[in-house]
Amino acid sequence: MLAITLAAERPALAVVATDCSRLALALAAANARALGVAGRVHLLAGDLGAPLAAGSLDLLVANPPYLAAEILSGLAPEVRDHDPRAALDGGPGGLRVIARLLADAPRLLRPGGRLVLEIGDEQGALVRALAAASGLAAIAVHRDLSGRDRILAATRAR
Repeated sequence: MLAITLAAERPALAVVATDCSRLALALAAANARALGVAGRVHLLAGDLGAPLAAGSLDLLVANPPYLAAEILSGLAPEVRDHDPRAALDGGPGGLRVIARLLADAPRLLRPGGRLVLEIGDEQGALVRALAAASGLAAIAVHRDLSGRDRILAATRAR
């Protein structure tokens, strides 16, 4: 879980993480305890930003499911059979969860708050358009070392 890594790498951060899987939250809690960051990581059960108050985040970081449902059966077994399907399946075109998250980001972020999320390697133009439609600003798509779209960054206007 990204929240645990962020807390471990940045001791000044207080982190809130949500997940709809109670099993994932239990594993995250165990990892937070093992890394000594449990006191700075608050885990909430719920779908995306639903359990979070409006304007409560300075930074929203997410690794949502972004793989297109139609390609899942063709994934390498070590990927397809390792993670739960819900962690991989982004629906048609891989944008179902991303679109919902981008639509809710302006509600969740404080003015000037930042959004950073992992995206699929051919989703840059589409997620940039979704972010713009939600009212986010300073939208940028960053590429990985292979030159593929990988990260969307945006800001809630002040």
